[in-house]
Amino acid sequence: MRYLPTLIFLGAGLVTGLAQAADAQKIGSTLNEKVELALSDIPPQALAAAKAIQPDFQVQEAEKELKHGKTYLDLEGVKRGDVAVEFDMLLQDGKWVVVEMQRDLTVNATPYGVMTALRAEFPEFQPARIIESDQLNGTVVYEFYGVQADGSEVRREVKFADDVAQYLQQEWQH
Repeated sequence: MRYLPTLIFLGAGLVTGLAQAADAQKIGSTLNEKVELALSDIPPQALAAAKAIQPDFQVQEAEKELKHGKTYLDLEGVKRGDVAVEFDMLLQDGKWVVVEMQRDLTVNATPYGVMTALRAEFPEFQPARIIESDQLNGTVVYEFYGVQADGSEVRREVKFADDVAQYLQQEWQH
């Protein structure tokens, strides 16, 4: 899948747009147990696995994450053209395996069928952040993050595979 920049900021909206984008990056951060990892502590095999998929990938941040009883590594950075991308890796049999390649999207860049599946379940839900998670096998999971009235974060997911969008009742797992 070819990734293109999805945000265009114009004129006076530049500062507001950048502030909103920075806030959107924080949405969803409280939903999983994550620990920041120094770039020097990234296992060389993990970085090599990401670069095998995207050779021009330049890592900028790393986190270890524990969820569903499994250990993940998130490598955030940029690829050609300063396009932000993240590789989610799963520790399997002592090796880091790339399980997702992610990028942030706007509502307008999200496929219509995916938004329709989300709206069928939650017509009033307004996502503050949308992540496209390419599973690298023909399946894409769209993660929608929002903030509820009480300030708590919520996550909704829609799976898109074989030209069918399906709202997921439970969080996608590897």
